Amino acid sequence: MRGSAALLQLPSDSLSCLKVTELVLDNCRSSNGEIEGLNDSFKELEFLSMANVQLTSLAKLPTLSKLRKLELSDNIISGGLEVLAERCPNLTYLNLSGNKIKDLGTVEALVMVEKAARAACEAPF
Repeated sequence: MRGSAALLQLPSDSLSCLKVTELVLDNCRSSNGEIEGLNDSFKELEFLSMANVQLTSLAKLPTLSKLRKLELSDNIISGGLEVLAERCPNLTYLNLSGNKIKDLGTVEALVMVEKAARAACEAPF
């Protein structure tokens, strides 16, 4: 599913959302800097791209437990990345290039999640 330069109307019925595994919303402008229209119905989503959307916040990111790859390049995000660790527990790839990250402490929560995931993989059964 690919977006256009204007705001995009995502499917509102849960049945359609359940089938989506890849969603590209690049260049679909956010009217208020927040994620709009994406909800918990996208249970199978594994890849999400929201490059150049003018995002300033990830606060409205829904829980996407199967999401593995997230593209957030060329936005205006400066913090609030801890939400990713909580809502996207299987995330293995994150692109934040071209954002306004003010200090590396902003990504600290993500590093801790990655260390915990590694430890869990190395633990004997």
